[in-house]
Amino acid sequence: MTGQTVLLVLAVLTVSFSAPLIRIADAPALAVAFWRTAFAAIVLSPFAISKRSEFRGLSRGDRIAAIASGSLLAIHFASWIASVDLTTVASSALLVASQPIFVAIGSLLFLQERISGRTWTGIAIAIGGGLLIAAEDLGGSSSLRGDLLAVVGAVSAAGYLLIGRNLRSKLSLMPYVVSVYGICAVILSIAIAATSTPLVGFDALTWGAIAAIAVGPQLFGHTTFNLLLRRIDASKVAVAIMGEPVGSALLAMMLFDEIPGWLVIPGSLLLLAGIALCLIGDKDPKDRAPAG
Repeated sequence: MTGQTVLLVLAVLTVSFSAPLIRIADAPALAVAFWRTAFAAIVLSPFAISKRSEFRGLSRGDRIAAIASGSLLAIHFASWIASVDLTTVASSALLVASQPIFVAIGSLLFLQERISGRTWTGIAIAIGGGLLIAAEDLGGSSSLRGDLLAVVGAVSAAGYLLIGRNLRSKLSLMPYVVSVYGICAVILSIAIAATSTPLVGFDALTWGAIAAIAVGPQLFGHTTFNLLLRRIDASKVAVAIMGEPVGSALLAMMLFDEIPGWLVIPGSLLLLAGIALCLIGDKDPKDRAPAG
């Protein structure tokens, strides 16, 4: 197992705590999304200052792409965090992890990347396993609104990953994540002002959960994903993130007594098998195409 794969696995394990922590945090979705991204941008800013010359080298189109990336990240967090409170953790985590479908489509349409048959097989197996995990829940009492919000989160996350793949070829890690997290926080602050959403006044447990989300899933998890976008295909990063529903479902079972249905075990095995197939099966050189 390569160092990149180890980092990717650790990042997936870390973001698995995101949905349970969101459920614990008694705060509006916009507020949780704002604090996690604003905190990350502030903490990482000193590491980006020494490379500020990279920003001056960006074209107008690149700067527009950075704004688009941050805006998509804002949509992703706002919609998905809201979905966690409207449906089960397993359903929300599964649906938001369906982003490989949209990444693959976007890779073909916008980045002219030819995805190998092995990767497509891994995506198919992983999606099949994910559907098994939440089959009973999706077919029963889960909120349609929460499910739809999670799908919106998946689509926006796919766009964020695809744009990030292109921008990461022009910006080193810290300038990229600080700019995108910062733009995301600004977009969220505008939405907060427009909707009069409270940003403070929460209890200690909620602040603790928000801090844990910012340090773990955001600072380590998402920043690691962005680090790897320059070295691993966006579709493979997205497929690896599909391991999140397994960890989230297990944590929800322990913390909230959300007992998964009997399909969760075979579904989890299929999901992990699909992820492994995508991670260990590099594209053949002939399958590679230059990123946008």
